[in-house]
Amino acid sequence: MINLTKYYIKKRLPLLIIITSLTIVSTIVFLATSRFVTAFDNNHQKYISQSGMGFTTVIMLLLVLFFPIYEFMFKMKRNSCDLFYSLPVKRNKLYLFKYLFGMAEVAIIFTINFLIVSTFMIIYFSNYQGLYFKGTNLELVFHPGYYYLYYIVVLITGLLVYSWIAFFFTRANSAIDGIIIAFMSSIALFVVDIALDVYIHTFNSFGYNEVFSHFTYFPQVALFRIAYVFDDLLTWGHGYESITALIIMGVISITWVVLFILLAKKERAEDTGDICNSIFGYKSLLPIFIIFAFMLCDLASLSWVAVAIGGYIGYVIYNRHFNLRKTDWIIYLSSMGIGFILMALKLVAGI
Repeated sequence: MINLTKYYIKKRLPLLIIITSLTIVSTIVFLATSRFVTAFDNNHQKYISQSGMGFTTVIMLLLVLFFPIYEFMFKMKRNSCDLFYSLPVKRNKLYLFKYLFGMAEVAIIFTINFLIVSTFMIIYFSNYQGLYFKGTNLELVFHPGYYYLYYIVVLITGLLVYSWIAFFFTRANSAIDGIIIAFMSSIALFVVDIALDVYIHTFNSFGYNEVFSHFTYFPQVALFRIAYVFDDLLTWGHGYESITALIIMGVISITWVVLFILLAKKERAEDTGDICNSIFGYKSLLPIFIIFAFMLCDLASLSWVAVAIGGYIGYVIYNRHFNLRKTDWIIYLSSMGIGFILMALKLVAGI
């Protein structure tokens, strides 16, 4: 494993340098062309908003979308798959190594950019500390220690998203299927969350989702939201409901990591290029989308027709031909039937 680590460091160093350089240049351009002080007054409380750290969140988002796909792209090509599987390393250890190596690359690049931004922001705001905005009663409040807490929160959140993408991408046997499944899994909880909120609101005078924010269940959006949630907690003392939702996302992501390592033992080179038959792929995601999308539809608007067509297209992509297998027809039609019943119940309830 030590030799593999040395080989990987030597092989990936050029890519690491290139991506780090690109992000540093982008960060410097952003800092040189942005305005960082904005005044606002919420309930007559004195506060000055300091932006700038949000750009590091964008960088983190791009990194956690790119690296898990790049790290496990070998699985989608027969030659590279044979090469890696021929190494004297157990499959689960190999997958864990590549998972951790990609995660380390993300952490290194993000940390370098964060240090650049945070150093700049501390120097920048040191000139404003204790000053009042002209024509307002708003005093600049600046706490540099918050930035490093922000670093920890965004780093952890980003690595959870990395884990999420890595797990679902590797459920597939081709790059296209992997990207589609990773995307579908990312918005699955988002769709389910909104559907349940709308559906339960039909039978009650309030939505169940008073506690959780819709977008927090969308892993990639959660990474963006953390900046606003963090700001709310520090400034106004609210936002705990979104933190709770992020914890839920964290528990789910950790579950994916455990399954990721356990299921690695079953990976075979001969499956490369085949359709994805994993229970964590199209098999479960398509019925989930069809049922909960139907729950959001209105019978009169015929939006459910679009969902039905979209579901069929999904199964065509899954099977790679228009003539679906018998089991897929049964699941597809059953999912539409369940969704249609739930949609009808919503209509009967009066909405």
